[in-house]
Amino acid sequence: MPDQGNDEKFGLAAMNLVWLFFTLKFLVLVTLPLLPVMYFMKKPLWYAPLIAIIIYILYRLIRLVVLLLIGKVSETQEKDRTVTPYDPTTQLPVIRASVCNREKIAGFKDLKTGHFTEVKLIKTDADLAEFKRKYAVSEIKELYF
Repeated sequence: MPDQGNDEKFGLAAMNLVWLFFTLKFLVLVTLPLLPVMYFMKKPLWYAPLIAIIIYILYRLIRLVVLLLIGKVSETQEKDRTVTPYDPTTQLPVIRASVCNREKIAGFKDLKTGHFTEVKLIKTDADLAEFKRKYAVSEIKELYF
């Protein structure tokens, strides 16, 4: 099974590269028509790229405002910011770790029944930090099976 974390990183890198090329194309396509305008207005030609950058920043700000107004902000981003409560009187945050394959799963152990509820597979320290942040946990006990 392919590593999903690497796939996500590759996808983000590809999207950042797409945005970089879009930005460069946008700046060039706005700057080129502005050059003759600056020339005939007897203004310095280096104003054209500055105006293009200002137009691009305005475009990004307007795009962000429109997306926020129509509610296109990713629901997963909103969910990631919130702290999910758990009941510390009945549940204990633990990491269930396998001795054989070193797999670690973060979750909650019911103090009365001993039932373990799996929440997140821990592959990296970032996964553990995200689990701690999301559930407002400072210390996690590690159980081996």
